[in-house]
Amino acid sequence: KESMPIQIRYKPEIRLPPFSLPLMLQIKDNETRNLITVSGSCYGIELKLMEDVLGFGAVVVNSCLTKTVQLANFGDIGANFRWNRKQYAKHFTITPEEGFIPPHEDLYFKVQFHPKVVSTEIKCKDIELAVEGSDNRSLTLVGQSIDQPAETIQELSFETIVRESASKSVTIQNPTAIDWLVKPSVGSALEEFDYFSGTASLEVKAKSSAEYKVTYAPIKMTKTKQTKDESGEVQEVEVLHEGSLFFPLPDGTALMYKLAGRSLVPKPVDTVTIEAKAKETKIIILDVKNWLQTSQRFDVFWAIMGEEDPAVFIRGANAIDVAGHTAKDYKLNFRAYNEGQVKFSINFKNPSTLEFLHYVVVVDIKAPDSRGFVELTSPVRETVNKVVTIENPLKTFVEFKPEHFKVDDEHIVISPQTFSVPPESEFGIEIAYRPLLVKEKEASLQIKNPDLGDYHWDLQLKGVASGSQRSMHFKAPLGSDLTQLFRFKNYLKKITPFTVKVERVGGGEKGKQADFYADATVQAPASETSDGIETTINVRYEPSGLEESRAI
Repeated sequence: KESMPIQIRYKPEIRLPPFSLPLMLQIKDNETRNLITVSGSCYGIELKLMEDVLGFGAVVVNSCLTKTVQLANFGDIGANFRWNRKQYAKHFTITPEEGFIPPHEDLYFKVQFHPKVVSTEIKCKDIELAVEGSDNRSLTLVGQSIDQPAETIQELSFETIVRESASKSVTIQNPTAIDWLVKPSVGSALEEFDYFSGTASLEVKAKSSAEYKVTYAPIKMTKTKQTKDESGEVQEVEVLHEGSLFFPLPDGTALMYKLAGRSLVPKPVDTVTIEAKAKETKIIILDVKNWLQTSQRFDVFWAIMGEEDPAVFIRGANAIDVAGHTAKDYKLNFRAYNEGQVKFSINFKNPSTLEFLHYVVVVDIKAPDSRGFVELTSPVRETVNKVVTIENPLKTFVEFKPEHFKVDDEHIVISPQTFSVPPESEFGIEIAYRPLLVKEKEASLQIKNPDLGDYHWDLQLKGVASGSQRSMHFKAPLGSDLTQLFRFKNYLKKITPFTVKVERVGGGEKGKQADFYADATVQAPASETSDGIETTINVRYEPSGLEESRAI
């Protein structure tokens, strides 16, 4: 009847669920007895990746394909984990990269394959998943990257006026059961100019489609270049603006478009319509905008649209500098000599890039104002002269003829009426006025020349009483008579009757008949020139006494 102690040591190396086991005692002759029941458990971490290798198959370069891999925690304790990003980041992305997994739960990692180069096999072997408080796990990722099949590349063509935009839409189909967030890539062949653009992302709902808008906004015109065909002949070939549009789809496929844009010559910035008077200088101000960030110098030139008129003069600076993304006023001097309408274009052209902007200017030219007042004052039947000047700005002789002159007063004479004005010079014409009555009045002188248009002067005419008198001297014996001719001119251009009246003046008996006699009327013939026609009257002197006799 003795006893002895039995020591039981429990040292688990792995997680064990709760257990209860009998402790058996073996006695002599293979007899066994149930000595004691031992119960226990071991809490621990037990993580398991449900896949050791994750394959992606063939994926188009620059697109992506996402798959999931499950991490299960069969243990009773949660665990922190972290992927070794350096082993896979070049070709793959795993999310989440680190975190915590609670006990008895599953976590799904999203693994994205996004190849950037073509390769028959891209493999990241035994990527380490570090688990805090437990052994590390590993995962191998395998994929293949291929070029976009040429037969699937589509073309998208654009055409617009330079510095304007045109847009087109592309339809993206999502046949899967999950929503997509696609991040397109839009680029231009010319890196310094982003002619093609679009939004940074596009959301496509599951089992649905969405439209993606691409905009073509060129700031340069498409040019041409010379090439030789198979026969060696030189041909002009248009060089279109090129770009690309790439959609990396979440299912590992991709859509690719070649973009081609034709940029046409610009429309006029504006059509400017103004009014101006003939023979007056009109200042035209145009707004010149620089569409680039850098300064530009524009050469300036203009051209008449339609039939050219040599009597139209346009003057302005031959160049203008405009700072980047600013505008500057350009002043143009316009002068025309004829009434009517002048239409011309004015171009502002960068001599280096050959890019330009232009305006169309329409000028409605009205009748000129009067060139001023000319005052002509003279005693009746005497002549006053004034000279007015006509300028000829043309580079050719300008002929003036009598039919070009119009004056609304018959007592005005213009001379000369036939003359030629040399190029780029002036010529004076004389206005002569001979009033026949004491009065004031207004008149006008107009010159209508087919080359230089209309000239107009306002005339202020004034006839004043004559300050001098003519005299006739007679000497005859008493009882005899003496006859002389009195000569005067008729300036009217029609037969004119004149009434002759002789009145005694000075000494002698009041009311006594004068000693001078003349016909009571005389018919003066019409004058064919401005110099008048001479007419005569017989004046007879018959003295009635030995004294001096006076009469008018």
